[in-house]
Amino acid sequence: IQLHPLVCAAFNADFDGDQMAVHVPLSEKAVTEAKELMMATKNLLKPADGQPIVGPSKDMVLGVYYLTLMRDGRKGEGQIFGTMEEVETAYALDYVDIHAKIKLETYTYFKEDHNRYADNKPRRRIIETSPGRVLFNMVLPEEFQFVNRVLDKGGVNSLINRVYRRLGDEATIELADNIKTIGFKYATRSGTTIAVADLTIPEERQEILDNALQRVNEIDRQYRRGLLTEDEQYQRTIEQWNDAKDRVEKAVRDAMDPASPIAVMALSGAGKGGFGPITQLSGMRGLMADPQGKIIPVPIQSNFRQGLDTLEYFISTHGARKGLADTALRTADAGYLIRRLVDIAQDMIV
Repeated sequence: IQLHPLVCAAFNADFDGDQMAVHVPLSEKAVTEAKELMMATKNLLKPADGQPIVGPSKDMVLGVYYLTLMRDGRKGEGQIFGTMEEVETAYALDYVDIHAKIKLETYTYFKEDHNRYADNKPRRRIIETSPGRVLFNMVLPEEFQFVNRVLDKGGVNSLINRVYRRLGDEATIELADNIKTIGFKYATRSGTTIAVADLTIPEERQEILDNALQRVNEIDRQYRRGLLTEDEQYQRTIEQWNDAKDRVEKAVRDAMDPASPIAVMALSGAGKGGFGPITQLSGMRGLMADPQGKIIPVPIQSNFRQGLDTLEYFISTHGARKGLADTALRTADAGYLIRRLVDIAQDMIV
């Protein structure tokens, strides 16, 4: 079967060999029920929190983020346009770069601070924007033009949420589908790729780690003199290494070019975990937990770009083993918990 990318979140589907059952409703009543209640287009909201569940993700978000970026010194900067169609034509003929800062006279429902006008009527004014943002706004409902900012995953989902609240099901479905199409198109156009050279190791990294090690050695000395209990020594050591990892993460972020592909992936929300995985790649791996969930007070100071030494490699296997142990052991806990919850709620009628 083929699957629409926007329903993957609701089905928790990914493309690593997932299988699905296909159900065929037979009677007329069953067909009507399936169409009116079960269709993906009739289930746009998460039952958990009422937020839309059809939000674009991964490549789609990357494409939208790339499209709405604005950069200095690009071809066609400073040009003035009277309509969105003019901008589209100029970009198609390669007169302007997709990220160039241009001026456009257009109707907009939003003020400079991105808030909607109180009377909900559009104003015609000249705005500074980019051809990419114009292309993005051309797929939005008229009442939501002109969105003039960089959109990451949160921004796209917030936009879809607001469209749903104001315009309802049909408009939301159409918008989500349009964002999906334009997102995939410009993710491809962007040619985003990563290489080992994109992982810059910050210069201050070693200094941060040396300072943390000095403080940890001081904590050990105080423990040996009897000034700290074993528990205090353990807690303070972990605090020091966590603080060091936070500083290294900040250093990694500061050292990285915000326009580099790896930063774009992290900032757009297209990847999982933001800068966390990048810190492990070019900063430090940090502390690991053993299968009981207890944090091992010896951190992995190396990162994946430099490579781990033998001891660090064996410490890092604790993390992998914990994942497998949890899968085996916690499943039973979850099963028992759900049975207790069902049992306790037997006489509740909603």
